[in-house]
Amino acid sequence: MRLKYVFCTLLLLVSSFIKAQSNIYDIHKEGEDLVITTNGRDIILRKVLNGNVGAEFFLSDKKNFHIVYHYYGSYTKSMIVYSLYLEENAIGVKHVLHLNYDDREALPFGWIYYCTDKISVQDFNYDSLTSIKSQQSYDIYEIKEYSRSTLVFSDKNKAYSKAVKSRDKILLSLPLFFQDGSIIGNSEFIYNAQEWHDLNMNFSVDNFNIDYFKSTMTVDKKNVVSLNDIAYYLGKTKNYYISYMILENILTVYPKRMVAYINLGDAYWGYKKKEKAKKAYQQYITLMTKSGKTSLIPKRVYERVK
Repeated sequence: MRLKYVFCTLLLLVSSFIKAQSNIYDIHKEGEDLVITTNGRDIILRKVLNGNVGAEFFLSDKKNFHIVYHYYGSYTKSMIVYSLYLEENAIGVKHVLHLNYDDREALPFGWIYYCTDKISVQDFNYDSLTSIKSQQSYDIYEIKEYSRSTLVFSDKNKAYSKAVKSRDKILLSLPLFFQDGSIIGNSEFIYNAQEWHDLNMNFSVDNFNIDYFKSTMTVDKKNVVSLNDIAYYLGKTKNYYISYMILENILTVYPKRMVAYINLGDAYWGYKKKEKAKKAYQQYITLMTKSGKTSLIPKRVYERVK
């Protein structure tokens, strides 16, 4: 009887472990379809690799992948990178990176759009992916020998995409937008090029790791609540890196903001920075206890600080 109990317990543990895995083990192209193999089954994303736009794909790790489209106009070349993750029966869209190059002005510019969109596997294709509202409008602002500026507009804000040329590199600063039009900071992308006319869109897809981006933003009483909300939603859509960078900035200015600590702990935990997560959770517990709100602390916080 005891042996049967042990066997059942082990079986439940193994089943729970398997169920918890949402890893992608393989991803390959079949015509214009993309086939993802995970947990012994194939998920087919129909007509997502549109041959008219030079579509590519790249598996960045066992849970995340990129789809890239190349567009060539009369004067402008564009490369759009969709950072995606697999959920049960759906594809989540983490963020969309736009890189553009104007041949006439030798002008690089771009932006990153963060969102919380999810598309069912059955509905996921080129049209549904590109229908995500990520295209901002823009105007060329300033052309100088060693710098270029483009003004980028969302529905309710504007920000500059700036490029600066050094001896052997060109640094491109990109504005970061959230889906409601909010500006959440800037990021940096480095081109290994000496001259403006050396630039092109022929990047290796595996260069687009989020760690290449450094976010900066100003936090004040007017935007702290909205930035905290954005960081929370970014964490929920697995944009852990940018989420914890926003929260770190918030806590630098508002070190007693309790909700920011649990959000920061969750973002660190998702990004596998577990020791930092434990410190953030512990600070959250301390502040909640001082406020007499111990009963409101989620169970996962206590479990993760052990």
